[in-house]
Amino acid sequence: MSLCEHGPGHSEVVYDSSSRFVATVGADSAMVLRDAENGSEVQLIADDHDYKPIRALAVSPSAADYTPQLVTGCEGGSIRTFSFPELQFKSIMHRFDSPVRQLAYSADGKLIAAVVEDSSEVHLFDVATEKPKCKLKKHAHHVRSVAFDPSGTYLASTGGDGAMAVWDLSKGISDSLQPAWSSAKLLMDAKGTPERHLHRLAWRPDGATLAVPLKSALTILAPGKWNEVMGLRGGKASEGHEADVSVLAYSPSGRYLATGD
Repeated sequence: MSLCEHGPGHSEVVYDSSSRFVATVGADSAMVLRDAENGSEVQLIADDHDYKPIRALAVSPSAADYTPQLVTGCEGGSIRTFSFPELQFKSIMHRFDSPVRQLAYSADGKLIAAVVEDSSEVHLFDVATEKPKCKLKKHAHHVRSVAFDPSGTYLASTGGDGAMAVWDLSKGISDSLQPAWSSAKLLMDAKGTPERHLHRLAWRPDGATLAVPLKSALTILAPGKWNEVMGLRGGKASEGHEADVSVLAYSPSGRYLATGD
């Protein structure tokens, strides 16, 4: 089954929490919703982003206490909300001056974290009010990726200079919040490669570990002490890839870890 119909350029793909649907977006400014079992098209929205490439996509989690929704972030800088699975436009949550590169929901669906091109801050939004919540400041270079842990306690972020930070959201969410842990050069320095190295992190579904892509390797950290509990080095993590690993994803069971370049 092939789902690649968006044409050249970066595409995003996500499953909803029930695994019934798979949604994709791409450089053609289209959103496509498919049946996850057979790949058949359920919904197609082609022209709702002013013909701007859509770079970010997220679906609200099942734990959210509101009607399911989907959010997108596009090259034009807007974050837009849609009903799910109907994909009816609801609102423009926010407009940035730069492209939106990644969006992520917290485990309870109350927060959305946004990665914006050329921004060294993690932007948090309150889903209920659709207003900015705060900006997390630690990175010296622009943020590449964010990932909430399944318990909702931690938010991990990476920077283009190889830095990584983990924020303990249980300490209170505000502009003054400082990381619970950080590393200046854990990931590869990718300042000159804005599209290639996404630095995407992956929490195991039970929250027991956090997988981090390194240059030609990957490491798996234990929350709390943030020590390495497993690592793949010497090229093993990049076997089958033409470039360094920059995207990670766990299977729902947590048994398998997929890698992408």
